[in-house]
Amino acid sequence: MPNCTPSMARNTMRKCFSAILDPSPKARDVGLLWAYFQSSCAYCGKALERALRHGHLDHLKARSAGGHNSIYNHVLACGGCNGDEK
Repeated sequence: MPNCTPSMARNTMRKCFSAILDPSPKARDVGLLWAYFQSSCAYCGKALERALRHGHLDHLKARSAGGHNSIYNHVLACGGCNGDEK
């Protein structure tokens, strides 16, 4: 990493350790989530198209609030609902 500062190195290491200890949901699990929510936003019910990347995986409990990356802590949301305060 050219011009890598100690802060940048710490952030990179934190992200790497986080990915090992609390990995993101696997592609198979994401597919099951889309099926469970029937390709609709969990909050407003808007129909979503996976091929157009309209759906977002939203954490029910934010990671900053102690939530985890498990598939059980995610719902399918549209861009508007994922960006809004819930």
